[in-house]
Amino acid sequence: MANSTDSDEPKSARRGLFSRKPKAEKKKKKGPGRMKQIADVFKMTRRNDPNLVWVMAGAFLGIIAVGLIIGLLIDNWITMLIIAVPLALLAAVFILSRRAERAAFTQIEGQTGASGAALSILRRGWILEEQPVAINPRSQEAVFRAIGRPGIVLVTEGSRDGPRPWPTANAAG
Repeated sequence: MANSTDSDEPKSARRGLFSRKPKAEKKKKKGPGRMKQIADVFKMTRRNDPNLVWVMAGAFLGIIAVGLIIGLLIDNWITMLIIAVPLALLAAVFILSRRAERAAFTQIEGQTGASGAALSILRRGWILEEQPVAINPRSQEAVFRAIGRPGIVLVTEGSRDGPRPWPTANAAG
């Protein structure tokens, strides 16, 4: 009988014809949730840019006001309010992302590897390597390579005193 409970198999091993296979139990550590990440970005950005709240609120309320004015002019303010609220949220999040990017670059300015981090935000069409192609261990100067439409672009990072000669592979010559 198919529905017999006298089976030798444990219940967890039996499954129906169309049921999924049980997932293997993985005990991986989950990171912070999305809202926690957004809150952390907001706090970090607010530390470096105290006007952030006012700019975001101004953009949000400005777009709501424009939507309401247009809605009153066309005699359909509810529909325009429904359209304006998501657009206002989008504008506030866009401002947060741009200012967060600026705050992040302010924090890494002057540190080793900052130019590599700056290159990492290049948009599509660029092939980047995360590690520098050359490093001078004594002075901590580095050269990063980016390949794109204009060709191969080398970005150097080092002291402001100017370039110094790099150690060559064949110093005996």
